[in-house]
Amino acid sequence: MQCARPLRVAVIGGGVSGCTLAHALKEEVAAGRVATTLFEMGRGGGGRSATRKTRDDGRVAISHGAPSFKVTTHKFRALLDGLPAGTTVPLPKPVGALVGDAFEPDGDDRRAGAGGAAALCDALLRDSGADPRFRSMVRGIERTGDGAWALRGTDGAELGRFDWLAVSGSGVAHDRWTATFGGEPPLKAAAASLGDAALDAAIAAVNGVASKPVMAVMLAFDGAAAKSWAALPWSKAAVDGDAVLSRVVVERVSDDVTNVVLHSTHAFAEKNRDVYGATSTAARIGGALSDASREEALVAALLSSAEARLAAFDAALAGPFYGPHLHRWGSAFPAGVLVPPDAAVVPSARVVFLGDYVDTGRAGTLEGAALSGLAAAEALVDAAAAA
Repeated sequence: MQCARPLRVAVIGGGVSGCTLAHALKEEVAAGRVATTLFEMGRGGGGRSATRKTRDDGRVAISHGAPSFKVTTHKFRALLDGLPAGTTVPLPKPVGALVGDAFEPDGDDRRAGAGGAAALCDALLRDSGADPRFRSMVRGIERTGDGAWALRGTDGAELGRFDWLAVSGSGVAHDRWTATFGGEPPLKAAAASLGDAALDAAIAAVNGVASKPVMAVMLAFDGAAAKSWAALPWSKAAVDGDAVLSRVVVERVSDDVTNVVLHSTHAFAEKNRDVYGATSTAARIGGALSDASREEALVAALLSSAEARLAAFDAALAGPFYGPHLHRWGSAFPAGVLVPPDAAVVPSARVVFLGDYVDTGRAGTLEGAALSGLAAAEALVDAAAAA
């Protein structure tokens, strides 16, 4: 027997976990048992697998977060196998580490989104039946008199009412929200008046997860410089023993364009946590509190470290046609105690948490984020059946 209306699910965050959840619910949506709405601050899905683009130059497509990923579990492999052929491709060059003046590959196979990291989330959403609301930030959450969850945007206007909240990423529940956007985390504020012990415990568990931030400097080269960078023997090289630079990512996107992304160490990003980058989504859409005056100095520090470590290679950082632009990846990797799977689902409050901060055995990875999305989908399928 079908319920009078579908279970209304709001997915807050369009990263890999949120997009995987939306994809995994597509049969429920098609059957009329679930209606999924996905809210994402950015211009499209992706989160850690987003691809930075610009209207000023159509050649720019930079995977500034996680440009590639491992596949270690049957569930994740089955998810990828169910997507259109060619959505992901083998990484063309190895990942490894710079040891002195030499590159040493780690021997692990990895995959990447075809044409950019965002290809994965694009494919997950394409046939999901979800209603994606990009450039839409959830700034307020409240429980209505009839028990629904009402979401509000940056202007205070209501974004919709929902039966379940799927919190993809910890932002709306974590105290980091206050330092970034000001005010109390929206879900934590809403929970304060509900007296739901299970929800309070889940939010406490979320706040028990620390994060390791990363700053990324993005550049794109064309012509001879693009060819020089493309000739390097790696896709991603870790850098040990540098206080500023942790890895160098090289991505050949066309015959004439090569992207380079310089990732900072966690310590460098933590020390400069008040800078987000003028072009970041957090600054543009969320109004993140940022010290823009220091951005140029931080970019210069990362460029200087990269030039020193790459001196033995034929790859110059001068003359990019795009960049250098700074991006802060505030919650790049979870640290400490993760949220247990049984604490991530709160039926009494109709809230489920998902993301790489939930313990799936693959925490801090793109695969882990996807696995948490699949687990959240199972919980919501059960909820739809019970309704």
